[in-house]
Amino acid sequence: MPKKKTITNMTDALRCARKVATGQACTMQELKSTVTLLHQGLKTAQRVGREQKERVSFLERMMSLVR
Repeated sequence: MPKKKTITNMTDALRCARKVATGQACTMQELKSTVTLLHQGLKTAQRVGREQKERVSFLERMMSLVR
């Protein structure tokens, strides 16, 4: 029987994902928390990537006006 553990951060989520990948057991609560946390992390990374791309584009336009 797997030990119950609350998934609260990305390290815990990746640990649970590694257990699943190697065929070890996780509780349903751990799996649900892992999927939720990884999904939130993906969405955050995508949003930050878009913001950085827009910022670079803006700065490139500003630099082209200065020249």
